[in-house]
Amino acid sequence: MRDKKTYLFMIGVCIILAAVFIYFNRFLSINRKVVSMPRDITPRGDLADYEKSTIAIFNTAAPSVVYIFTEIAVSGFFGMQHVREGAGSGFLWDTQGHVVTNFHVLEGARDIKIRLDSGDLVALSKIARRMLDTAEKRRKNALNELKFLSA
Repeated sequence: MRDKKTYLFMIGVCIILAAVFIYFNRFLSINRKVVSMPRDITPRGDLADYEKSTIAIFNTAAPSVVYIFTEIAVSGFFGMQHVREGAGSGFLWDTQGHVVTNFHVLEGARDIKIRLDSGDLVALSKIARRMLDTAEKRRKNALNELKFLSA
């Protein structure tokens, strides 16, 4: 019986402490106002030469950036197949439309689409797929021919 009274007393104390905490935290903070004044903005001046050249490089190169979207067929639980989507980026290399990107962006993809800076969506051609398969074979052969220091 005494344990039950002690337990109820402790619960009552906790409730009172919580109420006091909420009161001081919520209602007394209303009267405290933070006074902030906007800062004066002073003109920075002209950009440095390296900043201007960086901006010029960006403005020249940005239109060649492409966004790559892939779909990969993946075997799931109990052999069920589902499509996993991926994305990456690259850049146009030449006027023939060659795109430079990391191989992991395209690896295993069954459907590859490229969004140009203009917003146009372009599907990867069959010729590009054969080039991709050839690049994969070359990559595997190159990995086999590497000599490592620890070997």
